Amino acid sequence: MGRITPESIEQIAAANDIVDVINGYFPLKRAGTSWKALCPFHKEKSPSFTVNPLRQNYHCFGCGAHGTVIGFVMQYENLDYPSAIRRLAQRSGTPIMEEAGSYAESDQRGEEKKRLLALHNEATEWLHQNLMKKPSAQTAREYLKSRGITREVAVRWKLGYAADSWNELLTYLIDRGFQPEEIEKAGLAVRKENSQDLYDRFRDRLMFPISNEMGEVIAFSGRVLDPEAKTAKYVNSPETPLFSKGRVLFGLDKTKRPIIEKHTAIVCEGQLDLITCYEAGVQNVIAPQGTAFTDQQARVLRRFAETVVLCFDADTAGMAAVERSLPALFSVGLEVRVVVMPKGEDPDSTIRKQGVEAFQKLIEGARDFFDHAIQQAFEADTDMSPRSRAAIGKRLASFLGQMDDIALRDAHVQSLSSRLQLSPTVLIDLINSTRRNRAEKQEDHEEAQPQRETIELSSGETILLRAALSSEEVRQWMKELDLSQISHSAGVQNLYEKLRGADFPDDDPQAFSRFLASLPPENLEVINGVTFLTDRSRALLMAKDCWNGMLAERYKARLEHCRQQFKKPGLTTEEITEIQKETLDLTRRLKDIPRFSRWASAS
Repeated sequence: MGRITPESIEQIAAANDIVDVINGYFPLKRAGTSWKALCPFHKEKSPSFTVNPLRQNYHCFGCGAHGTVIGFVMQYENLDYPSAIRRLAQRSGTPIMEEAGSYAESDQRGEEKKRLLALHNEATEWLHQNLMKKPSAQTAREYLKSRGITREVAVRWKLGYAADSWNELLTYLIDRGFQPEEIEKAGLAVRKENSQDLYDRFRDRLMFPISNEMGEVIAFSGRVLDPEAKTAKYVNSPETPLFSKGRVLFGLDKTKRPIIEKHTAIVCEGQLDLITCYEAGVQNVIAPQGTAFTDQQARVLRRFAETVVLCFDADTAGMAAVERSLPALFSVGLEVRVVVMPKGEDPDSTIRKQGVEAFQKLIEGARDFFDHAIQQAFEADTDMSPRSRAAIGKRLASFLGQMDDIALRDAHVQSLSSRLQLSPTVLIDLINSTRRNRAEKQEDHEEAQPQRETIELSSGETILLRAALSSEEVRQWMKELDLSQISHSAGVQNLYEKLRGADFPDDDPQAFSRFLASLPPENLEVINGVTFLTDRSRALLMAKDCWNGMLAERYKARLEHCRQQFKKPGLTTEEITEIQKETLDLTRRLKDIPRFSRWASAS
């Protein structure tokens, strides 16, 4: 796969308005001439993520994330530069022109992801045709019929069937041109212990394709059909370059628009629950890949919803699943309500037996989690001793400690204090204790993380950077410089090297976007903190003055070092000669530096 031409990149960027693209991932709200949203890259309660349609860029004033439409797709979808461009080209229907050469490692990663997506697409179609046509899938078809899933619904959701075979899918994919190693990396094949042989991961299972937010299949969940089988009821794809279980929400590619419109997400436990709800008209539904939310899933959901309605089973395990989800949901500012499902029923069975209206009434009657928890406690222990009330207070305070909204916490404290006959002060102390423990754990976690290099610029380096970013003339002049004459940090040296090798003409935002997208995060952070020159006419003079000033400071520092060395006792004749030579050389170099006007310092 060749390098995408600059002209093609410009056309693709121009064909993808940044507001339209980001609004396709999560809702933006107009704020004057710009648009705003909660930042997708860090936790926050108030929107600080801003999209500027005139400049065609985005910036978060909370975490500093920023860039162009290409950079956003790279950061949001964790794609390399070529893959992000191809994604945007696909979105806009813009043809891609390529030239000889390659992007080496980054292009290889993009090619790998492209191959894995194609592999999943082939597997999805083949498994689906199995379900629709093969006699061996009759049991799967009968099971779906018993659950009220029609042929049309199975087609819409691309449901499939994995045959009771050790290598049927593996053989098919190899015949379609995929390598055994790719099939294993996609999680569709498993290597036998102490052997090079592979076999199908999914066998005799009803198959649910799992898609990303763009609707591309990235994994599968397989449900066992034999009720007597001594194996897991569900088997999911393992972690792969495409799929991370803790980051994906089943059905989001279809349900995000209804969730946005209602500001509410109804959470079901299983895929069939979600499909039944959606097809019955309750479409603002979602299902985690498991029974509890992860922090990443909660952050994804917070971009679309303000309230979460949990529809887990009405047994002890269901309540435990609710409580395991709460820290993640509360920490991102979501309101949590709980549906009391009839005993032994779930959303799917309720809709099939009683109709969608009955399920909608349950949703409308969903109680705030804290009301629900207290109600359950009083039903289980009608006498409710002081010790029982204290125990409930401690448990609920631990959940309130996850909330960052002070006003909401206080409202819950007043309500719980009254219902549990506990002092508000006691509840607040318990909450504060929980928050202190959480903060300490977070600090320990952050200390354990590898620290990314931060680039610190001197005043001279900052001025030179401003000039270079603002003027193509300065960037051309910088190619003549010997950067080693001045002692820069490795990060600064690397940034200067990238700048003087960059090719983005002045007043060409698309070319500048390509340059920004090619930089690592530490370089982007530095550039984000630098203002451009408003008057480019004096940029070269400013850059030269600045460079000469830094050279002079460098030579003066070396001269002072020589003077200090000269004072050391016991120097040999050779050492004295070397110091004298360096002193004369530095003096000559300092004298040869043109007198600089200090334009830079005045700017």
